[in-house]
Amino acid sequence: EHLYEHRWKSCFRYLKDEVEGHGKALTTERAKQIGIFLNPCKDRAIEVMLTGFYGHGNLGDELILKSIVKNITSSKPNVNFTIATSNPRHIEQSHGLPAVNLKDIDSSARIAANMDVSLLGGGGLWHDYTFDRAGGVRALFDGASISIGGYARPSVMARGHGASFHVFGLGVGPLTDLRAKAFVKFVADQTDTITVRDEESAKILRSIDGF
Repeated sequence: EHLYEHRWKSCFRYLKDEVEGHGKALTTERAKQIGIFLNPCKDRAIEVMLTGFYGHGNLGDELILKSIVKNITSSKPNVNFTIATSNPRHIEQSHGLPAVNLKDIDSSARIAANMDVSLLGGGGLWHDYTFDRAGGVRALFDGASISIGGYARPSVMARGHGASFHVFGLGVGPLTDLRAKAFVKFVADQTDTITVRDEESAKILRSIDGF
């Protein structure tokens, strides 16, 4: 009986008796009021991780983030967002949303393990400008916070734990490096859905062998 598990069970039994009117601490009227308040049973919140070029003061990207969050919560209010960014402090201060640092692989992995949905986008994230600078394919496995691999890492980890993975409103290109194209194909193969922001982006993806 000294274990906290037993102590909590005893506490819950006490509270249950009080709310059901069998205890001594609450009046019948107060027990009824608390019972009404506790009665509704809400579905578990949906945990969503959103990754993009957020938190860097770029007005366009900040508006994209606000728009995505607003539109999702308008149809599904019971959603918790976590933003994967290399500037989590800005996200928390400017958007009031919890954030995780893209460079912190351990923290990202812990959070990814509890996600139901992972969203990559929007914005122009699939390009080869920074592919070599980020280490190419290695960016998926180290602390890179840029390029195809750096942005894909949280979603791929969440996918490994069973979360759905969606690419949303993404801009593609320029993408001429054959290694970068192959890497985009690999990341795309892990997704459930992909939407891009314009026809040119769709055309580039269609040009990749096997896409």
